[in-house]
This record gives sequence, structure tokens and C-alpha cells, in this order.
Amino acid sequence: MRFLVTALLWLVVVACQPGSGLLAEARAAGVDAVVVRMRGAADLGALWALRRLMRTHAVSLVHTHSSTDSWLGALAARSLRLPVVRSRHVSIANGGNAEVNSVTCGNAGYGVGDTSQEQ
Repeated sequence: MRFLVTALLWLVVVACQPGSGLLAEARAAGVDAVVVRMRGAADLGALWALRRLMRTHAVSLVHTHSSTDSWLGALAARSLRLPVVRSRHVSIANGGNAEVNSVTCGNAGYGVGDTSQEQ
């Protein structure tokens, strides 16, 4: 995360699930982090929250990483005609967290993180 902020000079905003590890890591690194509850790919409230966040922060690029955040982040971004980059990571079960997802976007950058909890 520091690499994005310092080496590339992107202004980054990360949207994360409440209480997620990504939220704590972003804040510890001094990155602007916003809580957005993402209950699934069809969560219209999260979709509108992400879209509003992208407009408020003048986002120019959205970077998604996995399932839920890819659907929500991509739909929100494309509705605003923003480009989307998707990176897929391997999901490994870890202490009840079956999947870790995140999205990063930039210029007045933007990131979305979805750390799925036990279902």
C-alpha cells in the first residue's frame, strides 16, 4: 500500500468492510480509508456508496481484486465511465476468512476492499 502512495504518487482512497484487516492496514499506513459494508455482488446500497465515493474523490481509475468488490467496484466505475483494472489473487482459507478482496483506484485515487467474513 505504501508503494502506491509514495512511489507512484497516487492519491489513494480505500473502501473496506468494517473491521477488516485492510482497513487497519490502510489507516496504519496513513492512507485515507472509508468503511463501506459490501454484503454481496447485488448490494445496491454498497454500489451507490462506491459510486458516490468515486465522484466525491474525483477518481480516474478503479482497480478491483476479487469477487464482490469486482462486481460492485466495476459497476460503479463503469456507470461513471471510469476505466477498471482487475487483478485476481489466489484465495486461501485463513482463520475463518475464506477470501480477501480489494480494489484500488487512482488519481485522486480510490480503493475498495472486501474482506469476506465467515458466512
